[in-house]
Amino acid sequence: MNMSPRRTTLVAGLAAIQLVVAFVGNWMVLFVLGVGRDTDALYAAIALPQVLALIFSNPLAAILLPKLGGLDEDERRSLASAVMLTAMLVTVPTMALLAWTAPAWTQVILPGFVGEDNALVVRLARIHLIGAAAQTGQNIAWASLLARGRIVGGELGQVVAATLMTATIYPVATEYGVEGVAWLFTGRHVMRLALTLPLSSVRPRLRLRGTGAQTLVKRSIPLWISQAYRNSEGVLDSFVLSLAPAGAISLYNLALTMHNAVLNIVHKSAVIPHAPHFGLLAKEGRIDALLKSMGRVRRGLALFATTGLIFLVLFGYPSLRLLVGHGGVTDENVRDLWQIAVALTGIHWGVGAASVVAMSFHALEMTRTAAVLAAVCFSIGMVFKLAGFFWFGVLGFAVGTSTYHLFYSLFMGIMFSRLVAEQRRDAGGHPHVATQDAAS
Repeated sequence: MNMSPRRTTLVAGLAAIQLVVAFVGNWMVLFVLGVGRDTDALYAAIALPQVLALIFSNPLAAILLPKLGGLDEDERRSLASAVMLTAMLVTVPTMALLAWTAPAWTQVILPGFVGEDNALVVRLARIHLIGAAAQTGQNIAWASLLARGRIVGGELGQVVAATLMTATIYPVATEYGVEGVAWLFTGRHVMRLALTLPLSSVRPRLRLRGTGAQTLVKRSIPLWISQAYRNSEGVLDSFVLSLAPAGAISLYNLALTMHNAVLNIVHKSAVIPHAPHFGLLAKEGRIDALLKSMGRVRRGLALFATTGLIFLVLFGYPSLRLLVGHGGVTDENVRDLWQIAVALTGIHWGVGAASVVAMSFHALEMTRTAAVLAAVCFSIGMVFKLAGFFWFGVLGFAVGTSTYHLFYSLFMGIMFSRLVAEQRRDAGGHPHVATQDAAS
């Protein structure tokens, strides 16, 4: 699905609105409640539910999207509905079990929260788990929506959900405190699911056999294992930062939210739209064209990241002071926020480029190889993050995060090029490469 420049601009504009709305929402929480242990608990408690939502949905969505690109509408509906059913059969019981056992696992992964703070984390985690189940379904529906070319309508729905949530944060936070905000976060995911489903290929069907879902799920198993390992990053972040001074998690989360919001815009407008095209090129064996497309996208992402870093260094502090330095956010909070944001800018080079390479791995059906390489990078990357924290605190942790993602992008790019070259040598230099993981 190659989008026209006009459509790409529209999608980017809608995603930009979500960026602003998401930033305002997170800032509003801190404006009303202040930067402290309650807001730390809000963002720490969401770590494991969000990780599980990504683990249960992202591998399936990543493989589903290129697969749907070559199917007619009836086949899309059958496969997408079966994949959704599979994901929810795993997700719902898991979330229910975690809600029941929350008093135990929160003490393990968030050792910095004790006594009343831990009791608050337990209550918040149970609320977030409901939202995570909806988030899992929404991610699957989103993949089928993209395959149908309805990304603009989907983005409009996301804007509506985000705007309604943000518009109610001030009265809800003022009246019900941090637990009310947690329910708003959950309501946002439920609303996103409700708005995405009608535009997607997912239908209420209880059928798995004969849909192709079993093959797709089987192919996604290596990615599930890799995602479970790699996405433990969010849990590790909360574990480490729970040991930092009060407010550290809140400020780190706000800085990361800013970057992730920008990454989300770039991903939706400049990366994801290429997935069906990459899948088609791989299916046709046009590997040279695939490599050229990869290069163009990665160069554009690198230019964007460089521009963003320059702006943040030169204008970031006064801009943040003007935008967020009010209410419960002090001048010291703003300076800490700006420094963390600058230290995290490496993720823009790393995450964007790595997403393009991962998408190419999936298009060539080399999912097992991609999963193994990602796990290796994650293991090394966590050393960067932990070393940064224990040497330089929260700021060092942010630098370690940037270093990890830069290393991940570089390593994955090199390995992809080598694997394609090896397959070509095995095929006698033929430009068409076998698209099977066993060959890698």
